[in-house]
Amino acid sequence: ANGEGVAGTVNQDYRGQMKDAILAADPSAVVIDPWDLVGAVCAELYPEGTPQSEYFKEDAHVRRAFSTVVDAAAKAHVVITYLPEASMGSAVEIAAARASNRTIVAIAPGSMAQNWVVRSYADCVLGSIEELKSWLLDHVTRGT
Repeated sequence: ANGEGVAGTVNQDYRGQMKDAILAADPSAVVIDPWDLVGAVCAELYPEGTPQSEYFKEDAHVRRAFSTVVDAAAKAHVVITYLPEASMGSAVEIAAARASNRTIVAIAPGSMAQNWVVRSYADCVLGSIEELKSWLLDHVTRGT
């Protein structure tokens, strides 16, 4: 990410991979993707046909979408965050989850595993989505 918001984010293909891993371990899991929450807020804020370039020009709209995502993290049973690079939004989400005593699993490849936010808030730090799959099978399917 380059600090420019959604336009500067990392490729988002990982979201489907994470959801598939979660549902493989627990088919009854309810997976909440923050982008789906933001999409729902957009549907409320902007008339159909509004170009994305017109979204979030007002600070109040940014606050509403962001607080929706942060509140969801604070209410989730488990927060699984993918951090291939530092993310201010993810940092706020996992801080809110920690403040609500939620379980936090961070996928933090490479040097991100040494990030202080990751080390301070995550209950479990994994290096890849493949490791997440194994971890979920061990901890959800087998109950360890």
